[in-house]
Amino acid sequence: QWPGGGDLGNTHGGFAFDRKGRILFSTDSEHAIVVADPSGQVLETWGPELRGGVHSICLAEVNGEEQLFLPHHAGAKVYRYSIDGQKIAEYGPPTESGHYDDPSRFHPTSVAVRPDGSFFVADGYGLSLIHAYDAEGVYQMTIGSRGTEPGQFQTPHGIFWDEQDQVLVVADRENHRV
Repeated sequence: QWPGGGDLGNTHGGFAFDRKGRILFSTDSEHAIVVADPSGQVLETWGPELRGGVHSICLAEVNGEEQLFLPHHAGAKVYRYSIDGQKIAEYGPPTESGHYDDPSRFHPTSVAVRPDGSFFVADGYGLSLIHAYDAEGVYQMTIGSRGTEPGQFQTPHGIFWDEQDQVLVVADRENHRV
């Protein structure tokens, strides 16, 4: 239910539910992040600076606080926000990995956060790599390479950290596998 009617526009970026039961999703408009109640009534929007490229939403609890990790494939960054729309940090291409002599090749599609705050970023629309960061956002290592063999990816489109089994689950789109 968009206030005043109208069209939401492209809503490609996934959704999440916060502790209050609110629904958060992204659009490609100036209302980049939309917060709605369980009935679908829009409560607020924020993030005009995120317009046109939030690919997915990862809602995680970090140090007891709900935070959003927002990969922006068009902007070549991952943004980290508080649940109320305050920017905490942004992470650009991990040039220290040695894979990005041209930083414009970084196009993140998904983020997975571990309980300790460390996280993974899938460069699904870029070099088909996954990068690991510590809880402060410092690059640690790269996982995989482009290809079709085990341990390689072709568009790692979505990722999820499975805490119980201690594994990173990867939706490897072009290889048609998880």
